[in-house]
Amino acid sequence: ILLRGEPGLGKTRIATEFVNEARSRNYAAAHANLSETTDSNISNLTRLVANILEFDENITPAEVHDEDLARLGMGLGQRSALIDLLDLEMPATLQTYWNSLTDDQRQETRRAGLEAIVAHAVRERPVVVVIEDVQWAEPSILARIGVLSSIVADYPMMIVLTSRIDEALDD
Repeated sequence: ILLRGEPGLGKTRIATEFVNEARSRNYAAAHANLSETTDSNISNLTRLVANILEFDENITPAEVHDEDLARLGMGLGQRSALIDLLDLEMPATLQTYWNSLTDDQRQETRRAGLEAIVAHAVRERPVVVVIEDVQWAEPSILARIGVLSSIVADYPMMIVLTSRIDEALDD
């Protein structure tokens, strides 16, 4: 769902109601609010992925253990995708593997990793993801949102995006 309108119209209020209603129905709800700064946006999307996983927001690469991957149904080769999705520094042991992938292979690995994350999360309960102010998202952020959007139809989940109408999203 895309809520698009002028500033002050109430998009945030509607998005907040989606989150509140989801939680009242025992759905998992993850919420990120983008800003004009890329670093902040990456941090917010990282927290979003961590929330879907029910991981601590301050997780480090060393804390992404093999048990976590097994719990998520991910093979060891997808560990690099999870670390990338969480925007953590890639350990040297995985950096060579990650660097050997083409951009298309990395994108597919991210998609498969995120799909494994979502598939695990929805086993417990449906998921609602809210991402506000996507007009501030640069291409790399939109690509991460695109990965999430590419799998939404296959699972009991909903994505709610908000955007100002006066900003271009047509790219």
